[in-house]
Parts: sequence; structure tokens; C-alpha cells
Amino acid sequence: MQLLQQRQQPLTRNAPRVRNAHGDRYNVLYKSALCLHFLRRGTCPKGEACKFAHGIFELRLPQNHRKYRTRLCVHYTLTRACPFGERCFFVHRYNPPSTPESPDYASLNYCI
Repeated sequence: MQLLQQRQQPLTRNAPRVRNAHGDRYNVLYKSALCLHFLRRGTCPKGEACKFAHGIFELRLPQNHRKYRTRLCVHYTLTRACPFGERCFFVHRYNPPSTPESPDYASLNYCI
């Protein structure tokens, strides 16, 4: 019965936090992606202990950490590529070196 109620929960960011299998921290990605084993075979070797969703009714929105994307990604900053792509917890922004603008000498009364 509890599993049926859990499957009927809507996809919300306010879903109750669930401890991960290790029990050491809350897993912000818990059940936020579909289990490939379950999709391909219809069964999963980890069963209820699996951290991935077994069907769309178990899917949850990932909970973002309070520091989510508050710092630049080192990989992306140095190489403009990141092995984690969209799943990266850091900011992917590239600011190419800017060239200083030439001052408007006419407005500074430097023109002769």
C-alpha cells in the first residue's frame, strides 16, 4: 500500500528527502533518473535498494544543493568541455579575455 501511495506522488521539488543507500547523506539525485536495468530488462538486480526510478511514477525532480552552480567548473573553465555536461553541479560559463576598448579621444578633448 505504501509503495502505491509513493507512486501516486506528483513530481514536486517538495518531495520528502530520502536517505541514500549508504545512509551518510541525503542524496539529491535519488530517483531523479530512470534505471537502465529496469528499462531494458523490466527488472533490476538492486530491487528496492536501487537509487534510480523504476518507472515514471517513481521519478522525482532532483533537489539542488544550496551551493548548486555557485562556482565555476574547473574543467569547463580550462578546456571549455566538462565530462559531466548538464549534470555538472558547477557553472559552465566561458568569458573569453576581453580587449580593452579604445577611449573616445574626441569626447576627452584630446583631438587636435
